[in-house]
Amino acid sequence: MNAHRNAWIDAARGSAAVAVTLFHFNDVVVSGANRWREVWSYGHLGVPVFFVLSGWCITASWLKTSDWRDFTARRLRRIIPAYLASVALMILLAGITKVVTGVNDVTHLPTNWKAILTTLTLTTAPLTSVRPIIGVYWTLTYEMAYYSLLALLLVLPVRLHPGSLTALHVGLCAWVIFAPPAEVGPTFFVGLWPVFGLGCALAVRSVNPACGLAMLAASAAHVISVCWTGQHVDYVAAALLTAAGLIVAHHLAFPRLLRPLRFLGEISYSLYLVHIPLGYFVILRLFPLRTDNAGVYVLWQSLQLAAVVGLTWIFHLAFELRFLRPARLRAPAV
Repeated sequence: MNAHRNAWIDAARGSAAVAVTLFHFNDVVVSGANRWREVWSYGHLGVPVFFVLSGWCITASWLKTSDWRDFTARRLRRIIPAYLASVALMILLAGITKVVTGVNDVTHLPTNWKAILTTLTLTTAPLTSVRPIIGVYWTLTYEMAYYSLLALLLVLPVRLHPGSLTALHVGLCAWVIFAPPAEVGPTFFVGLWPVFGLGCALAVRSVNPACGLAMLAASAAHVISVCWTGQHVDYVAAALLTAAGLIVAHHLAFPRLLRPLRFLGEISYSLYLVHIPLGYFVILRLFPLRTDNAGVYVLWQSLQLAAVVGLTWIFHLAFELRFLRPARLRAPAV
């Protein structure tokens, strides 16, 4: 992927990360009802945006890879170190809260070896019954499932890779349409696969138009079924808008005005991981706001967001960036 497309993708990631962050900031505040809070009540739709972008980027990398072990190692290096650092941060905050107040109301800590293992390996709910330490981690369990499926396909001969992914996408879309699976347990990931798979289809389309067209046809069938059943309509709508935006943006020059969003996109994974522990369990508790003045409320949340972004940048440099450019692989991870 060239730098031109990366700029737009980073800007989209940054927008999604801010949307999710402000959704959670407003979700935990009980006072100050205003239009600002109403707008960001839809911020959770940043999640399907992430899924589409992930499908596009990961598949673009996957299409250039022939070794499942290399693909798996790069995916784990991309996800796990920063995740474990954020888990350690939550445990630290829980310990400090326990010492200061005598009560841990920060997070649900694993209490046995099974819960510890599932937490460390991102196999918590909805795959298993073990609750994640932070609620937003459920999306990472989905990502791990999608990465695992793509890694399995790499075992096949290289010439079969586009066709095998096409067959997988068509099959999973048909599964969702005709026999929707349970949202918990081993098949939990199937229900949201079409969102991730839409990004996959766009990536495949650029190198194999026939397979890409078949995948997009399956995605179209899924969209029709969603309109008919009314399930996950908001997620699918956000996914379609993201896909359309990526297609259009590929032909447009990236404006300087969006450079701040591009920066946020570069740290979006770290922001996703730590915006709750830093923004809610630290900043919001140290500087609680009690006002019904909408202007003051917006200013306060803007300052809160800026502070979290600054702290996230430090976290990104310390626990994420160094694993994106290991000594053996000079090219940055997608």
